[in-house]
Amino acid sequence: MTTRTTGLAPCPTGFGSAPPWDAGRSSRALRWKAPAPPQVAISLRAITTKEIFDILCRAHDLTRRERQLVALMLAGLGTDQLARALYISPYTVTDHLTAIFAKTGVRSRRELTS
Repeated sequence: MTTRTTGLAPCPTGFGSAPPWDAGRSSRALRWKAPAPPQVAISLRAITTKEIFDILCRAHDLTRRERQLVALMLAGLGTDQLARALYISPYTVTDHLTAIFAKTGVRSRRELTS
């Protein structure tokens, strides 16, 4: 028994003009032709300081205001300067720092910035 192949239209499933199987030399054994694997490109680069800061803030679930406070604190501002920059009282700055220390597991500004 022989098989005859007639002209095939392009296949809409992405296999080109041939069906996904091939009769080969024998009509009894059909061989599956798997589609070509998708191609993937990976690009590597060094992470930026801002990206590290964002990742750490998310990991410790800091609020938007706590992130602002930490960013300004990293710039070297003291409690009074932080309060003026954020238009809050120094007591509120202390409360935010206490919350940040509890979330990050540190006990001081020095430990937080290291």
